[in-house]
Amino acid sequence: MAKLPEKLVNIPSASLRQFVSNASRKPVSATMVHRVNITLTDEDLEKCEIFQAESGASRADIVRAALKALEDMPSSSRLELVSDVRKFSPKAGRPPVKK
Repeated sequence: MAKLPEKLVNIPSASLRQFVSNASRKPVSATMVHRVNITLTDEDLEKCEIFQAESGASRADIVRAALKALEDMPSSSRLELVSDVRKFSPKAGRPPVKK
């Protein structure tokens, strides 16, 4: 007969009330994150995938690293970079209608 893993052998005993109380609480990590949707071009996604492959990090980690890099930049350089990206990035939404 197979042995139970060590963590299953030493389960602390708890009353039913304690068990249900602990199970009904939200995990701490779920209260600290927010899911958002952003629009990226194919080129942006390809760059992100390259960075992911290099580092083994998730897409969210790549975005966090980019935010940290922006935070470490001088304010004037950061504003110039954001302005350039805003000028040359495609606009989300419906394409313009020619009349």
